[in-house]
Amino acid sequence: MNVEPWDEWVAKAEEDWTALNRLLAGELIGVANVLVFLAQQSAEKYLKALLVREGIEPPRIHNLGVLLDLATEKYPELESVRREAETLTPYAVAYRYPGVWATIEEAEEAIEYATKIRRLLRKILDLPG
Repeated sequence: MNVEPWDEWVAKAEEDWTALNRLLAGELIGVANVLVFLAQQSAEKYLKALLVREGIEPPRIHNLGVLLDLATEKYPELESVRREAETLTPYAVAYRYPGVWATIEEAEEAIEYATKIRRLLRKILDLPG
């Protein structure tokens, strides 16, 4: 079976999404940092899947706004998730280090935003659900 490179990005995005949802099945207290990180990672990997599908080598960055910039010329509907993407961006790095802690409210918002981005990207990529 021949797997396209963008399919691998989708698989990685879904792995983060699955881990996030498994954590959600438990108590949010004590895992908010992990939840915001996984939400950002899933959104990032979906954006990179789209770029790869379009023949664009995604830069090795975590800034979702920059990734959107690369994709919006062909997919202007992605502008509808810019605020969400830019809100998720800091969760890729800052919350993994001491001194910065995500709240449960931030985790809930990150999940909501990642859900919106995931839904749109799966539609654009012609994937179910």
